[in-house]
Amino acid sequence: MAIRVGLRPEDVDIEFPVAPAGTYLCRISSQEVKDSKAGKPMIELGLTCINPVECHVGSKAKVVSDIELFRLYVSLAANALFSLKALQVACGDPNLGWRGEEVFPEEFLGHTINAQISLQEGDDGHRFNRVERVTKA
Repeated sequence: MAIRVGLRPEDVDIEFPVAPAGTYLCRISSQEVKDSKAGKPMIELGLTCINPVECHVGSKAKVVSDIELFRLYVSLAANALFSLKALQVACGDPNLGWRGEEVFPEEFLGHTINAQISLQEGDDGHRFNRVERVTKA
């Protein structure tokens, strides 16, 4: 059985879009609780840019919009909860998603924040974006 996807293989880029370094207005569009490589609990948040962004996909420039362009990793390890506190402040509510000793990651969904993004290069030469910090929009 064939499934129609609406694109040909040659129309799909194998590389992910990479944005220039800067500050972007973003909406928190997804969340997933997982363990870091070190085995510590964390929240992985998907950030979707509110405005279109001119990115590079491989060697081509391309304007992208309405996709999760950035990933924000928030540690839930006891010695690194400052990143969770910074996220609460960026969302404009010091009680959002963390009350008592419990965290409610789904409460961050839909909030708008500013994300300061850097452009990095991996050991393999591929460029990628990293969220350096988040602030209130």
